[in-house]
Amino acid sequence: DTIHNMTKKSVQALLEDIRLVSEQNYEIVEAVRALVKKSFETTSEEVKYGGILFTSGVQFGGVFSYKAHVTVEFGSGSKITDTFGFLEGTGKGRRHVKLMSVAQINDKKLAQYLSLALHASRQDDLGNSATQSSMSPMSLHRCRSLNLRSACHAAFCMSLGTTVNLKREKQRSLLRRTSWGI
Repeated sequence: DTIHNMTKKSVQALLEDIRLVSEQNYEIVEAVRALVKKSFETTSEEVKYGGILFTSGVQFGGVFSYKAHVTVEFGSGSKITDTFGFLEGTGKGRRHVKLMSVAQINDKKLAQYLSLALHASRQDDLGNSATQSSMSPMSLHRCRSLNLRSACHAAFCMSLGTTVNLKREKQRSLLRRTSWGI
């Protein structure tokens, strides 16, 4: 609870600073925060890197105020298929949507980008945790001894979001038959 109050205070302090510099940017940031809260059941905020980061199970984005604009940045933005054409940036992972008015939140489809960013971050998190944990030699041995190697492979590949040597339909079928979950 103390950490929550400290976070709340630091978010409020940052908002006050933004408001002192630019009322328009303050309004944009507050509108973005309201959209995030409306779009997802559980979210938390923290001040980091000079902006407000959003988390809903995983960290998926943040809002940052600059002199002449506000950006909503997505750490796994390069994994988003940009059908709307508003994502900017060419880095290895990050992408952002630049906002110069509250109206651009709707015009630039920010609600859709937030959902896509959360999905991309969850996929990244799933892939990272699966890559880090991998399958232990013992569990692979257990799979072989139970003649379930394909099911283990299917569960592992799906946790990575890949289809190594197995079609996705076959993976799902194997998972259903063996009651393996991800």
